[in-house]
Amino acid sequence: MALEAKMRETHGDELDEVADIDELNIDELITTEKLSEVDKKFLERFTTLSGLSMNKIGLTSLENLPALPELNSIQLADNSIAGKLGPLANYPMLQQIVLDGNPIPSAKELEPLKSLKELASLSLIDCPVASTPTYREDIFKMIPSLQILDDLDKDGKEINIEADEDESGESEGEIIEGEDESEEALEGEEVSEADEDEIEVKGCLLYTSDAADERSSVDLGGRRIIKKK
Repeated sequence: MALEAKMRETHGDELDEVADIDELNIDELITTEKLSEVDKKFLERFTTLSGLSMNKIGLTSLENLPALPELNSIQLADNSIAGKLGPLANYPMLQQIVLDGNPIPSAKELEPLKSLKELASLSLIDCPVASTPTYREDIFKMIPSLQILDDLDKDGKEINIEADEDESGESEGEIIEGEDESEEALEGEEVSEADEDEIEVKGCLLYTSDAADERSSVDLGGRRIIKKK
């Protein structure tokens, strides 16, 4: 089944409001070795998309990635991508790339990323390349703009990134030392049934514009998320 059909099963006509959608999470929603031309054209409707998550959908190739001029974060964890990362260089605004759990064997496969002048955060946790002797030194040397590799800065200090809203309403990445919020805390968070800003439909969580102002787009218990501006 095409991606659009799968998403309409849960989100219906909300998908037609593409200008309002800022972040899109399709983790585990489809299984495909590469995006089809149909899926590519569907995703290209989201012209203002800044964040795209395609974790664990079976990708072996980045061929047919959609053209998204404002994309600054892409997550591709737990796929089967071993190399040929050139298509990522077509996103000059990228600040964050997550490739955890992919069979990337060496730093050489990451060379296409050195052209990304805005790239500040890269994650390669559980990739074979992360076990090579001079891994961190090689990656930081290759990508001069990089500040964070596998949740550690250049000095090896653990950090996380929190998205803050600037005065213009755009998300701005702030580097903050400390540990991530525990999964238990997220799971234990209570959501009022009377909260009209947050609507849950058939296992998917959809953020309306008011809710998006108050929280970043996170995946709660594997549920797919659309975040609206």
